[in-house]
Amino acid sequence: MKKSNIILVIVLLFATVIQGQFRETKWGISQKEVKKIESNLKEVGTTSKSIFFSDRLLNMDVYVVYSFTHSDKLHSGSYVFLDKHSQKNSYIDDYSKVQEALTRKYEEPETKEVNWIDDLYRDDPSDYGRAVSIGHLNFLSIWETPTEKIKLVCSGDNYKINVLLTYISKKLLNEKEKERSKSELEKL
Repeated sequence: MKKSNIILVIVLLFATVIQGQFRETKWGISQKEVKKIESNLKEVGTTSKSIFFSDRLLNMDVYVVYSFTHSDKLHSGSYVFLDKHSQKNSYIDDYSKVQEALTRKYEEPETKEVNWIDDLYRDDPSDYGRAVSIGHLNFLSIWETPTEKIKLVCSGDNYKINVLLTYISKKLLNEKEKERSKSELEKL
């Protein structure tokens, strides 16, 4: 009897890991279930396919964004970092802080890119933030787990910088891509 209990616990733990999650949710759950799980957070917006909450992560203000398929299945979750800085390089510091935390949790990212679109500020690290804000430079890190793709991005345009962390369900990614393709075909 004890052996069967141990096996059951191992199976349940394995099933939880394989199913994947973002925060306290599981991929594939409905908007209603997410709202119930996140009932302690302030809801700041909603669309037919997304719910936005306000929270803090790593001592920074964030929007927590849950995105759903047309069939109301949670397929991705994101953190939009909201802190504003007068020094543009501080956004890169925020990105680095998140990247370091994720590396502690998931080890080194599979992809770690510094992408220069225009080299104008490349020789002056004190202007890297400015380069990001005008779209000359962006940063990307990607981690993969058995169930998720995790993307951290620092990019900008029109003198605004965004730091975004997104968890994407690998299983539901294909469903979401099929929906997007179908939607585009309907426009023709």
